Amino acid sequence: MTINSTSGLIEWTPPQVGSFDVVVQASNSEGNDEQSFSITVASALTIPIITSTPVSNATVSIAYSYDVDASGNPAPSYTLVSPPAGMTIDATSGLVEWTPTQVGSVDVSVQATNPAGSDTQTYTLAVGAQLLAPVITSTPPTSGTAGESYQYAVQATGNPPPLFTLQSAPPGMQIGSSTGLITWTPGMVGQFEVRINATNSVGSTSQLYSILVSPNNSEPLTISTVARFGDFTKQQNYRLIGLPGGDTDIDVATTLDGTQGTDWNVFRDNGSDQNYFSPYESSGLFRFRPGRGFWVLAKEPLLVPTQVADGVTLDDGRHFTLNLGPGWNIIASPFGKNVPWQAVLDANASTIPSTSLLYGFDGAFTPRNAMLSYEAYYFFNSRAAGAPLLIPDPDRIASAKSSIPAFITLTLTLAGADSTTTSAYIVIADGAEDGLDPFDQPAPRTDFSALSLHVLLAVSPPLSLDARPSIDEGQTFELDAQGSAGTLTVSGLDGVAGQEVYLLDRSTTRLTDLRARSRITLDAGQGRYALLIGPASYIAQIRGETIPERFALLPAYPNPFSESTTIEYTMPEAGHVRVEVFDVLGRLVTTLVDTPMPAGLHHLDWPASGAAPGLYLVLLHAETGERDSKTVLITQ
Repeated sequence: MTINSTSGLIEWTPPQVGSFDVVVQASNSEGNDEQSFSITVASALTIPIITSTPVSNATVSIAYSYDVDASGNPAPSYTLVSPPAGMTIDATSGLVEWTPTQVGSVDVSVQATNPAGSDTQTYTLAVGAQLLAPVITSTPPTSGTAGESYQYAVQATGNPPPLFTLQSAPPGMQIGSSTGLITWTPGMVGQFEVRINATNSVGSTSQLYSILVSPNNSEPLTISTVARFGDFTKQQNYRLIGLPGGDTDIDVATTLDGTQGTDWNVFRDNGSDQNYFSPYESSGLFRFRPGRGFWVLAKEPLLVPTQVADGVTLDDGRHFTLNLGPGWNIIASPFGKNVPWQAVLDANASTIPSTSLLYGFDGAFTPRNAMLSYEAYYFFNSRAAGAPLLIPDPDRIASAKSSIPAFITLTLTLAGADSTTTSAYIVIADGAEDGLDPFDQPAPRTDFSALSLHVLLAVSPPLSLDARPSIDEGQTFELDAQGSAGTLTVSGLDGVAGQEVYLLDRSTTRLTDLRARSRITLDAGQGRYALLIGPASYIAQIRGETIPERFALLPAYPNPFSESTTIEYTMPEAGHVRVEVFDVLGRLVTTLVDTPMPAGLHHLDWPASGAAPGLYLVLLHAETGERDSKTVLITQ
């Protein structure tokens, strides 16, 4: 800084920003005077320049964002020039947000402005359709004729459009990978399993069904493939097999290739409560006869002569009479056509409960709505040995009935990861009782099942169907789920209109509102749950009386999160508990709880203020030494 001694002109070029103190002195022969002041030096004004690269792709119904960055002094403010409807920008941060509603492309102009000037960035934003996993929407034809063309045009939604494959199919069956058209000319009669896969970049789904191929009278066949089996080492691949025909009398072993134990296994059920499975032996007990069935698993298909479908003996009312043993029976239809189960119930209305179920097996038991040829089923006989079951002639039945009988109120379906399903039923009916009653139906044996779902009563075997007289002040249905992780679906909620419906996890006491969320993922292994139906006060009472069965840290929600997340943990008994959060380097970030707590389900919030984005470990300690952990992710 300089000053002209004569004119007093001060000149200076500031080298940096800041505040600078200056003192000026004026002097003559009579004396002097001083002036003090400060100079504040600011940065030079610069025109904004947008430096960020725009996000040029978006998806319909998915939130879009673009964080605009720009240099300039002072910091610029941001605006949109003629934006599409609904698009906004934060004037200070430059964050562009929008949720597209339709496919197409839009031009977007972003402007950054300060007193020195402005800069504009224009780009084209391409909006694509939402990516969706495939869902097969078509219903397959389940019957065919030997020697005649069979076709099924599989229909599926999804984006991108899915490709189709056959995961399992009879020999000679083909499917168009892009069209989904299945073509096949069956060369033999019998029951054939088909599993279709539809796959795209998002995910995949499958459809499993069976085709019953009937003989072609113009082209008689001598041998038919009745059943094909999966992996011989997996017990869930056992199948229940029976043969049609009134004159059938065939040793089971003659229908199978190879050696017992190495290539095939066969069991009969003797109906006892214990030691009920008997392995194959060469005796009259292991012969296919009218109405009889067996558990079968084999490496090769089961083959039988087609002539077994002849000669069914009927009574004057056109019924086949099958004499039952007490307890569980493996039964089969003697007819070469499907027999609706409701028609069997109608024919036996005076002797068996109207809620009696027919259980088929496909890796797990599920009630069936018809008896198919070459399949066998489990049926529970609550009467004495020798009690008859009348199976009506299918040619005299007007029409098949619904797959879900009218008396069913709620249907609970558990689906495994391999598409195996099993079901349990809740019935609200006059004449039923809160305890065991004639309407209740026991659950079949689970020795070969990959998963099971039962209703439990205090003094009875597990049930597949539990009937109660009314909801009144509330009802609790104890459920037992066994097997691999699966999805529980509850349908028929309109049958309990005006009531709250919740699923209570007995191990954690977590409640799920089934009216808001009717599909729930259950953990692998065994699980105890309770279906609660009643007013809100009843639900709260049962929840308050329930103590968790295990010490556990539950998944945080939401996760990932940006501001805060809720963490829940369960304690089966009171004790000191500590909940800590660590970063990926093992450094303690915060301690959320370190105090004695009562037994029960506990909630706490972690606001995560000041924590950097990234992965964190939440660790739960109990004074007993038990511990559990879960990971959470903080996003920007």
